[in-house]
Amino acid sequence: MRFLNTFDRTRFNLRLLEVLNNTDGDICLEDLGLKVEKNVLLMNIRAGIESEVLRVEDDMLASLDSSKAKVTGNIFSYTLQRTPEVFYSIGGIQLLLKLIESSQNMESLFQSTSVLLKLINTNWKFVIEMETLNGYQILSTLLKVKKAEFRENLNINFLDLILEFVGYNSLSPFNSTISNPLAYECLILDFNLWKPIDDESKPENLKLVKFLIFQFTVFTRECKYSTFNVLKLKKLKVVKRILNFLSQGYFSEDMEEILFDTLLLLMKLNLTSDNVKSLSSFVVYSLNEGNEFTATLVLKVLATVFLDPLISNINYWKKLFSTVSVKWILLVIQLGNKNKVIVDTTLTLILKIFLMTSKSYDIFLKNNGLKILFSALR
Repeated sequence: MRFLNTFDRTRFNLRLLEVLNNTDGDICLEDLGLKVEKNVLLMNIRAGIESEVLRVEDDMLASLDSSKAKVTGNIFSYTLQRTPEVFYSIGGIQLLLKLIESSQNMESLFQSTSVLLKLINTNWKFVIEMETLNGYQILSTLLKVKKAEFRENLNINFLDLILEFVGYNSLSPFNSTISNPLAYECLILDFNLWKPIDDESKPENLKLVKFLIFQFTVFTRECKYSTFNVLKLKKLKVVKRILNFLSQGYFSEDMEEILFDTLLLLMKLNLTSDNVKSLSSFVVYSLNEGNEFTATLVLKVLATVFLDPLISNINYWKKLFSTVSVKWILLVIQLGNKNKVIVDTTLTLILKIFLMTSKSYDIFLKNNGLKILFSALR
């Protein structure tokens, strides 16, 4: 695995998953389709030939039969040196990062970044260097510095370039895989890198941000290797990252529909008590900050999974939604009692709790829950 680039690593892992059902337990490495590159030895022949049984074909010496022959003159042999090896010998990654740092405009910045990303996957040495020396973090920082310096947003071409590098297949999205999770985390999930420095409602800015969110849907639902991609995204805690940037007012209200669909999809694919806690805490935080748009959006996502009729096991349901208690619902109603959507949604949640656990309803009545509820609704 060490001597493979990121794409070959991913292909290797995927093929291993495909042969798990092999009843004999035998895996033929040749079937994995890995390519082991060999050094090419070329013979540059500039010699006189004194026998008719020898001839030169494409600078290679060929024998017409097994007879003996005599070659006079000089034969020069050399080993072909690949371009990545040349780059590695003169500085490699550091040289190209320096080139990115010295870019004078967006065009040169794009070209320098493109060369770097294309070079990384040509040699396993570059892959290891980027992973061990925080190369992707440095690249992300340089791009943000340059964006601020030029006072210009990274456009959709930058996003396409980096998505292609991490495994997105623009020609056939169905075959997309997150082949480089570290680069995906540092470059794609760093929303500050893609945050517009001017009006977010501009068509070009809105297009970029929508595609940034849409790629989650492609990787997790609309491609052949969605199960593999979901495993990668779970480790990256994508839900918490999206909530973090929602709290910073990163997304405009024009993004409500696609944000709801994406956040709901990611929640269903990774429905854990930790993620539920993150959503419930975010709702309270947003209402305290006066941001009803994000609070309403996340509350609707939480309500959708909370009211899911497919979750019928009461014990599992209690454990999963332990943070969505009656006290939490009353607090949300108190903070957002001027918003009809918030009130209607939270009342639906409290009814679900009473239906799932009748004991909660009895406790609610004994502790003057109705009076508290009506007081919060005023």
